[in-house]
Amino acid sequence: MGRHGLNEISTSGDTGEPEKKFKPIAETYRKFTLAMVMGMMYPNPRTERRRLIYLLIISISFWPVYVMWFYDVFHCLQRLDVDNLTRQLSLGVPIMFCQFKMFLVTILRKKMQNLIEEINADYERYNCMDAGYQAIVMENQKSLLKLEKVWTYMVLATVAAFPLMALYQTTEHHLFKEGQRFMVHDVDVPWLKEQRFESPYFEILFVYMVYIALVLVLCYTAYDGMFFLCIFHACLKMKIISHQLMGALRDHDDVEQMKRNIAVVVEDQCETFRFVDRIREEYEFWLVQVFGLTGIQICMNMYQIITSDGSDIDPRYIIFFVAAILHIYVPCFLVSKLSATAAEVSNSAYCAGWEQLADSGVRRSIAIMIARAQIPVQVQALNMVTFNMELFVSVMQTSYSVFTLLRS
Repeated sequence: MGRHGLNEISTSGDTGEPEKKFKPIAETYRKFTLAMVMGMMYPNPRTERRRLIYLLIISISFWPVYVMWFYDVFHCLQRLDVDNLTRQLSLGVPIMFCQFKMFLVTILRKKMQNLIEEINADYERYNCMDAGYQAIVMENQKSLLKLEKVWTYMVLATVAAFPLMALYQTTEHHLFKEGQRFMVHDVDVPWLKEQRFESPYFEILFVYMVYIALVLVLCYTAYDGMFFLCIFHACLKMKIISHQLMGALRDHDDVEQMKRNIAVVVEDQCETFRFVDRIREEYEFWLVQVFGLTGIQICMNMYQIITSDGSDIDPRYIIFFVAAILHIYVPCFLVSKLSATAAEVSNSAYCAGWEQLADSGVRRSIAIMIARAQIPVQVQALNMVTFNMELFVSVMQTSYSVFTLLRS
């Protein structure tokens, strides 16, 4: 029966063709991969030259914001202005992180393309499996789509809060107060100073900051969302292995078929471990940045919230604070979920009745699978930082400690 002989084939009608329930990820998650295409992050070889040109244009367009940001940070350090320094760091860090991810996805585009091709191949294979397997895939897809929607809305709300709040405050002051203007993010502009609030400088800077915000939305919904998709797919592969293993040992009479089925499961288990390694290779630099920079963002936003008077608390930094926490929580939670799902393979193997099998070779194979599945599946960044819920707690504790030091 071939590579996946233990799976039944589901067909549609009288055509004899498998029912195509599962499509490539570009179609299944089109609402989110659209952001990847627009963000120059979808590794399509046919558009590689165009994406490189777009990346160069965006990189050049970011230089003005870097100049303004470093200029303001330098003067904050000179004046020991902690309040403005934390405000600039809370926004400057994600902007630089966005640029870093664009270069990263360009350098590692072939590895990402391999991940996408493997996921597409798996979906094609799932179309040929029976209803039990397809129900597992459907449940996994529904959970992933819910997470992607929550993440997309969170990024949109976080980024849109700044231009919308500035627009609201400017309109309110023009209608009911003294006519003060508010920037999307107020930063000292070299050679302009207070002239930045005058026309046409104010309008130019406002539109430019809105453009930066749009790029941030595309970047954070694309590259980060692809990591979630890959981890969910690794969990799915582990669940399929558990289901395959339970089915492989049902027919105790046909020992040769049982051996072939076990060989398929072992091969799938090894391939899944290699898939997790490829995810780590693609995202380990990103994970290091998430570990280091989200701690800074949490601390800076906490300072902006706590040190403000009750009537002057800026809701934008509350939203940003929650988003920074989610930015480190979601990867830690998903990797912990992957480890737990991988460990379930050993439970499935142990409960499959393998000890009653007459063939000693099959019993040894199952015992080896149990032993291998009991080794924790970890995602380490540069062999230094292991992502799990303990890391999330550590980041939160460290951020609070730095915040306490800043207040003192």
